[in-house]
This record gives sequence, structure tokens and C-alpha cells, in this order.
Amino acid sequence: MTRQIVAVTGISGVGKSTLLHALQSEISFQHLNASGLIQQAREQSDHGTIALDELRNANIEQNQQLLVRGFHSSVDPDASLVVLDGHTLIDREDRVILISPAVFESIGIERLAVLTDDPAAIHSRRMKDSARRRPDRTIERLSELQATACEHAVTISRMLKIPLLSANVAERDAVQRWLLLQAPFREALHR
Repeated sequence: MTRQIVAVTGISGVGKSTLLHALQSEISFQHLNASGLIQQAREQSDHGTIALDELRNANIEQNQQLLVRGFHSSVDPDASLVVLDGHTLIDREDRVILISPAVFESIGIERLAVLTDDPAAIHSRRMKDSARRRPDRTIERLSELQATACEHAVTISRMLKIPLLSANVAERDAVQRWLLLQAPFREALHR
């Protein structure tokens, strides 16, 4: 069986997980969340348990190694499409850390998508989400972070020589076609 591994990225609060959960009602894929994989791998190792929102403050290099390990141990051998829901950057209180393209390469990502939205909508979504403790960011700062995440997605795509989709989170059909590698993407990739 041929397995496709696709990464869907975007800044925290853009709506990646919500979109992917909605798409699972229409297409079949294994949805793996990067933060969940890191937490699971930490619990199974000697790194201990850590709250989801504290992962950004932990050792990033160690977390990315745990992500790769957790991804490979969690992939369903029968899944023909695996979607990693993650980030191209980590937004810490004091700085932004870009995720190394080597992480995406180690996972075996074959296509990359970066989702965007209006920064005011992301801000509103983050403010309403009382279950999460993200760094408090202005709309302007979220706009800057989103631009950086998109630029880094381009860098990852170029370095790994993999196709990239940049889409607004509202472009559900385009994201679905990208996941399934349907027209017009298939034709564009084979030119």
C-alpha cells in the first residue's frame, strides 16, 4: 500500500484541528496532532508528563525528537493518508523558534500545507478558547507570526523539495483536494 504523509500547519488558533476534524467526515485519513504525539512520547519516556500549553516552554529540540518518535510509533499501518496537524514555528513568550526542516524530513512529509486566516479572527478564536493558555498576542503580532509561519513553510518546502499549499482555513474544498491530491493539484505536480 502506498501511504501519503501530509503536514497541515498554521499558527495556534488558526483552525487547523477544527478543519481537519470536519474533513474526516468526508474523507478517510489518520489525523495525528503534533502536540498530542509529543505529550504521549514524553509520558512513555523518562521525560515526564507536561501540560499541553507548557510544551512550548520545554526543550524544543527534545520535543521535536519526541515528535518524530511518537509519529512513527503512532502511524496506523493500514492508513493510506496520514495528516500531521502541527506548526512551522513555536511562539514562546520571549521568542519565536522555527521548526527545523529536518523534523519534517524525518517524519517523511511528502506535501505541506500552511493555513491562514484573518488575524482578527485568530485573535477572537484564541480569546474565546479558555481551555488553552497561549501567549497573549495583539492582532498585529498575530499577523507577524502568521507571515513568519508562511515564510518558513516556503523554506521547508524548498529545502525538502516538496509541494506547498497556502490556503485560508475557509478554503475547505482546496484543502480537501490537497489532502487527496486531486485536480488541479495532481496536474500541477506532474508538469
